[in-house]
Amino acid sequence: MKRSLTAVVSLGLVAFAPAQGYIDYFLAGEQNNAVREFISTDRTFVQMFIQPTNGMIETPQAMVHGGPTKDFFIADGTRQAILQFDGITGRYERSLGEGVIGNCFGLAFGSDGKLYASSMTNATVLRFNTSTGVLDSTFVTTGNGGLLAPKGIVFRPNGNLYVADPQGNVVREYDTAGAFVRNIGGAILNAPNDVAITPNGKLLVLNQGANAVDRFEPFNGNYMSRFTNPGNGGLGVPTTFEMSPDGKLFIVDQGNSKVFRYNGTTGAFQDVFMFGALGSPYVGCFAPGIRKVAGISINQDGVAGGHPVVVSVYLNGEAVPGGCNVLMSSSNTNVATIPQLAKVLQGQRSVSVYAQTKGQLQDTTVTFTATRSGSLSTTLDVLRGIVNDLTVTPASVSGGTPSTGTVGFSGAAPSGGANVLLSSNMTAVATGPSRHTFAAGAFCKAFPATHFAGV
Repeated sequence: MKRSLTAVVSLGLVAFAPAQGYIDYFLAGEQNNAVREFISTDRTFVQMFIQPTNGMIETPQAMVHGGPTKDFFIADGTRQAILQFDGITGRYERSLGEGVIGNCFGLAFGSDGKLYASSMTNATVLRFNTSTGVLDSTFVTTGNGGLLAPKGIVFRPNGNLYVADPQGNVVREYDTAGAFVRNIGGAILNAPNDVAITPNGKLLVLNQGANAVDRFEPFNGNYMSRFTNPGNGGLGVPTTFEMSPDGKLFIVDQGNSKVFRYNGTTGAFQDVFMFGALGSPYVGCFAPGIRKVAGISINQDGVAGGHPVVVSVYLNGEAVPGGCNVLMSSSNTNVATIPQLAKVLQGQRSVSVYAQTKGQLQDTTVTFTATRSGSLSTTLDVLRGIVNDLTVTPASVSGGTPSTGTVGFSGAAPSGGANVLLSSNMTAVATGPSRHTFAAGAFCKAFPATHFAGV
């Protein structure tokens, strides 16, 4: 299991560069038991990141990416555990919290790099070490501050934790030690399901009972305004929401099988980001795009040895800032060579490099492979060299005057050289060498032709 030592800050403090197709939206649904990846800015479908055939996801209730391992964590209601998936490949790694967590609808990383998880059944918020998978502690104990049924959670920039409590019709705030601070929105909220922080630091609450989103001042908990109204843009049965790195609020509407997108500062409706792709979408999260090889091609089917070819590699989305390196290889460098590294530049989806073939004594097939988060290959037929040109200069001479002949190959002569047999149909008039040797890599060779006088 891969592990990296990376500094982690609280969810409320995460600062992504403005998204330009590099921070993707990962969406999980209850019917397809899968996670799909989309470019968050333009809605482009990237890939099925976690396949339904994985068989691990049954009832996704919460999802987050990050921590020291930079993995994905999905709370599953059927398994009553948090499932950990590799952040690059989507491969299942292990489960956390089995036997201690029940109906987890909220996941968030704190400034300590630990994973915080709400347990609705136990009325607690638990803290996990994701590097070891071990339960670290109970951060918010049962009933602390009147906690009844915690669901969505989010950290404030100051490190305090907001917890949506739909049974109490409030959002409860806890300090960095897990001590209760205050309740927010008791007179306003009806079954608050989720919480988020806007780009300008305000608290948003998914007021599921009202099918709307309300906005609060985080410093004193005072109600500010209705952020999105019922039916705004088609909103019907909102279940969860997430704030994107580029300041958009993504609301998952499970009842309508849609994801709506709103301006994260004003609440203005922007568009329907997705509909129907998962059958019953439930929860999403944002993470750096998983860029991998999606295709490889060659600009021709076959080539005579010695000639170059263009090999093109395609990614499943735009390359991230700094570009994406793709490892390249040839199955037989005696047949063809290719640069070991091809770099797709930032914002681009493909790159082309030249592969150089070598002269062959017989037709040979070589395989080129591109590797980045998986590998794809393509083959090329490298053909043996054949004589395809024969000239004599000058073409017309008087008897007894020598001339020069030139033999051309369709490709380069292979390693060790190549022999060409020459003959004259009228040796009494003109002759040349019976055997002509091409040096390795040569495409042509001149030879003397002798013409006899008086013929």
